[in-house]
Amino acid sequence: MKLSRKVKKRMFDLGLDKRGGQTKLAERLNINRNSLNMALSGYRTGPGSEQILKDALRLLKSWPHEAA
Repeated sequence: MKLSRKVKKRMFDLGLDKRGGQTKLAERLNINRNSLNMALSGYRTGPGSEQILKDALRLLKSWPHEAA
């Protein structure tokens, strides 16, 4: 399964697929929301985007359900 798909699925499971979800995640990662969006959409596919997705997945695995 593609890394971006795993991140999107996890975001959906936590309710972060709704408006503002990417912003919350980007703030926790200390990155620009647009960078996260480009990595998730596949617009950017370089090593930097791959690292963003890996960091996002790692963070989402420990994301509390109540905070979503």
